[in-house]
Amino acid sequence: MLVEISSARTKDGDRDRRWFTCHVFDLYTWETAAGSVEKFQICYKGRISATPGDGAEEDILTWDLEFGFRFDHIEAERGFSTPILRETGTFDVSEIKYEFEYRASGIDDETLNFVASKISTLPT
Repeated sequence: MLVEISSARTKDGDRDRRWFTCHVFDLYTWETAAGSVEKFQICYKGRISATPGDGAEEDILTWDLEFGFRFDHIEAERGFSTPILRETGTFDVSEIKYEFEYRASGIDDETLNFVASKISTLPT
């Protein structure tokens, strides 16, 4: 189940950033002072079914109010000392939808409903 790491809540300019985590993925949200989500990221191992801690690289689903959705992959190897973020354009939508809904009971209703509604607009 995703739980909020309340001690990690920070200001990012004029927005609040929140972090929710579980062994499968992390959810980050950027919210206005009024509590409206302007951006979120779901970060997960390349395959959700991969064993946690197995060294699998991460994928990121980002939604932004201004730019919409973006799908990225973090390459942590290939001889680079710093991970590289590469846009992939695709990911397994049905698996993310299922896992998010299954694990989201620890998120407040407003954030949960907003993120779920955005994810539900993606074609499967």
